[in-house]
Amino acid sequence: MIKMQSYYERQGETATKGLIAIQVAENLLEQIKTYSYADISLSGGSGTISRGGTTFNWQQIVRSKTLATAGDAKQVEVTVSWNDRWQQPQTISLVTLRTQY
Repeated sequence: MIKMQSYYERQGETATKGLIAIQVAENLLEQIKTYSYADISLSGGSGTISRGGTTFNWQQIVRSKTLATAGDAKQVEVTVSWNDRWQQPQTISLVTLRTQY
């Protein structure tokens, strides 16, 4: 029973930190919605944010794309990384597209 409890505790912690990382990435992508197409910089950005006793590093990469149906677009990818309790790196990435129209 003790081994099971320890296992579930670790899995719960991993899931919680993963959800926090997804929220961080979603919030950064939501901010992009407030920018005009022209104001979305191809240089991207990066930073850190602390939540729940863990430091999350984020990086935003913007790529220019040409779509057959929508013309010019910008692909925005946000990657959030952190170390788990064993100092193993964990990462999630979310991607969206913004068109001029």
